[in-house]
This record gives sequence, C-alpha cells and structure tokens, in this order.
Amino acid sequence: MKSVFPTSEPPLLKVIGRNYGYPVRRIFCVGRNYVEHVLELGNEVEKTQPFYFTKSLFSLLGSEKTLPIPL
Repeated sequence: MKSVFPTSEPPLLKVIGRNYGYPVRRIFCVGRNYVEHVLELGNEVEKTQPFYFTKSLFSLLGSEKTLPIPL
C-alpha cells in the first residue's frame, strides 16, 4: 500500500557510548507542576497531580544540539 503523503523515519536519539541511535516514536511527559500552571493562567483546576500528557516529535532535541533561547 502506498502512503497518501511522504512519511519519514522516526528521529534517532544517540545512545551514549555506542555507535547507534534509539528510534523515538512517542514522547510521554509527567507534569508535576500542573496545578501551579493552571492557576497561573487563571483557569480552574480539574486534574490532580501528576498530570500525564504527550508532546510532538518536533519537541525532541538531542543532547548534541543547542536550544536557542530568544532574548
């Protein structure tokens, strides 16, 4: 079966001390400061800690990369 649009291989994170990478297909996160963040935004708290969520693969940044911080 052919894909409707081009797809790419999952990004690889370098395995420290090895010459290979680990394919990343999903990023799962745990928000321990969820309540503080919701209150900071002036919203009502509906969940209890911890709060689980996912991130897009575009959020992935390997340790060999530099995260630019806008000034």
